[in-house]
Amino acid sequence: VSQQMKTQVLAESEATESKVKSLQSPGILHLATHGEFDQLTRVESYLKSKLILAGAADSQSFSMDDYARYEDGFLTAYEVTQLGLTDTRLVVLSACETGLGEIQNGEGVWGLQRAFQLAGAQSIMGSLWKISDEATVTFMETFYQAYFEQKDLYAAYFKAMQVTRKQYSHPYFWGAFTLSGIN
Repeated sequence: VSQQMKTQVLAESEATESKVKSLQSPGILHLATHGEFDQLTRVESYLKSKLILAGAADSQSFSMDDYARYEDGFLTAYEVTQLGLTDTRLVVLSACETGLGEIQNGEGVWGLQRAFQLAGAQSIMGSLWKISDEATVTFMETFYQAYFEQKDLYAAYFKAMQVTRKQYSHPYFWGAFTLSGIN
């Protein structure tokens, strides 16, 4: 990549819910973590979709008072709607099932992708099912290389599918990601 881009990497214990919430309109927000869509729980739609960040596996349970003071490591779609992403061109959710949500009559799918749109992001990429780590590396490397060269989201997205499909012929590997928003 010939252009310079300022990056901030939050890895492992640094990838906390509070640090993600503190980001202010990054140009591109790439979240490579675990995603979850809980189809069984009877809670509000925006609480069913979540990203799992550092601290989520802590065994110590929180009381209701604790939730008001601490982050639990689960970034729910509801919490995403509160983020300030008005100048964010692209959010990439490189995690399982981040394109899933609950269908609301007349409203479409309520989940993480819609939450990022409500937070102001222009385009969002997410996955519809559990993804292969190896195929996702191929997909993402191809996508970003093509995007930085051509500045065309959809052309980069289709190229990533095409290249990944050559290496992994089954649609499970190259068809998981969806892209919505503006180019």
